[in-house]
Amino acid sequence: MDESAIKKLEEIFTAGLRAVEPEAAVKRRVRRIDDRLEVDGVTYDLNGFKRILVVGVGKATAPMAKALEDILGDRLTAGWIIVKYHHGLLLKKVRVMEAGHPIPDDAGLEASRFILDRLGECTEEDLVLCAFSGGGSALFVAPRPPVTLDEIRKTTQLLLDCGATIGEINSMRKHLSLGKGGQLAKTAQPATVVSLFLSDVVGDPLDVIASGPTVPDSSTFSDCMGIIDHYGLTLRIPPAVFRVLDDGVNGLIEETPKAGGSVFPARTERDRGKQSSGTARRTGKGRFARVQHSRPHVLYPGGSAGNRTGDHGDRERNPPVRAPCSRSRVHPGRRRNDRHHSRAGKRGAEPGTGPGRGHIHRRTPPHLHPQRGDGRHRRSHRRRGRLCRREHLPGRAPGRNESS
Repeated sequence: MDESAIKKLEEIFTAGLRAVEPEAAVKRRVRRIDDRLEVDGVTYDLNGFKRILVVGVGKATAPMAKALEDILGDRLTAGWIIVKYHHGLLLKKVRVMEAGHPIPDDAGLEASRFILDRLGECTEEDLVLCAFSGGGSALFVAPRPPVTLDEIRKTTQLLLDCGATIGEINSMRKHLSLGKGGQLAKTAQPATVVSLFLSDVVGDPLDVIASGPTVPDSSTFSDCMGIIDHYGLTLRIPPAVFRVLDDGVNGLIEETPKAGGSVFPARTERDRGKQSSGTARRTGKGRFARVQHSRPHVLYPGGSAGNRTGDHGDRERNPPVRAPCSRSRVHPGRRRNDRHHSRAGKRGAEPGTGPGRGHIHRRTPPHLHPQRGDGRHRRSHRRRGRLCRREHLPGRAPGRNESS
């Protein structure tokens, strides 16, 4: 390869790095003109606020916070961010706290509680600028009592060992946390919250990036119980974790903020008209007229940014997590035991009910459906507590005792 080709490749590589640089991504979409702050086409009158705060979580949050410091200048009151160890910067007004990633540690726990305490003091005269990037889920840890950090770690590891998806793991994280799944925005009420998301997830689902601290959560406690049931972890997860999920299902613990609720109210046609102007105005009494409490913006690494404000109920970008238990059902009134599938039956039977009381029925997989594939129909059933499989071959009736 000649020198000119090598130089061209270096230029392409360098241009790619510049395009995804977090500080540059923020400055492309956020700018200040005198006392007005413009974020991706939406203008905020800074004179309508007494305090302007910066809060951030993620591995790339330090350069994002630096960009906000440079843009706001003396109008910035204070700020607090959590970054991975050795990813911090020396900032003027924003306090940088380092914590463990990808394994949460006590430093992250202490920093998360500190930020939530500060946001709990916010009033309607505060503007909170949030910066989120990849890694925020592990760095922002505030377990819901009585769950501890070690129990969060154990539950996450069990899910990973079972092959749970990132969506399923994040659903669990949100409901076992005090800050994820829209709860940070709830804590900051009644302040105005503007969120900048540096997306590292395909499709930019806002409730996945850093587990969506300032956007509605589409999952529920029932979904989480379904995940636990699906992977047979009911008696393996820590008792405190199961207690929290069970209390949530029974309505003893409030659900995470949803679209259309008090934290993320559904917008009216009048609100849509206000938003189209791109300006948040002051009322006659000097109070700031807010279009909505929390407004998210996605910063694309390539430099193009999209204002993903939309309706908070946008189910295309924030699809609900389906309860995995729909693929694995336990008969009503029957309990799944700790032996899971292969040992359900005799050992899982309740006294006086006979063998097989705890058996589990599964739907036939599509590729084994009698109308599809090679025409075979494999039917799983229970015999004296053992999982058996019987095959029906075309043109041949199965024997009475034939099983595999």
